[in-house]
Amino acid sequence: MLDALISSKTKRAILKQFFSNLDERYYIRQLAVILNTSVGTVHRELARFEKNGILESKSLGNLRFFYINRKNPLFTELKQIIFKTEGIKGRMEMELNRIKGIKTAFIYGSFAKGEEKGNSDIDLFLVGNINEDELIQKISGLESELNREINHTIYTKEEFKKEIENKNSFILEVLKEPKIFLVGKQDEL
Repeated sequence: MLDALISSKTKRAILKQFFSNLDERYYIRQLAVILNTSVGTVHRELARFEKNGILESKSLGNLRFFYINRKNPLFTELKQIIFKTEGIKGRMEMELNRIKGIKTAFIYGSFAKGEEKGNSDIDLFLVGNINEDELIQKISGLESELNREINHTIYTKEEFKKEIENKNSFILEVLKEPKIFLVGKQDEL
């Protein structure tokens, strides 16, 4: 979907890298290696993003490090767009929807609250009759791609209902917190 707004694959990859790792700083050659793109192309796009105020840079020795400009008036909106399309939500949604048996899946914790840091893990809650081996394989791939640890909790629909009836403090707390739904909806819980 983001490709409809930003036609350049390199621009999308750069935005995804920065907005998925908000606290990171990258120098040009490092980013070119991560994105498997030429140094010249990365340099040109970084310069454009810096000129438009999306990125800032700082020189340390003979290296120039680029990082997100959190003061940019579009920072929050760009973060949301990247997160929902190319970033963590978009990728997780795509992979989880390929697994049969998931009735509900959502992110909770620091990501759902918008309080994530560069090294924050992702808390994933799932309800359904899920093939755990298939899920672990997908999660492992996502962890590598997103460079984040993903901690998952699985309940069958019956277990989930029973835990609510038993007033399980963990489940009740998770249900009160903000959530980002990847599969299903709030009213399906």
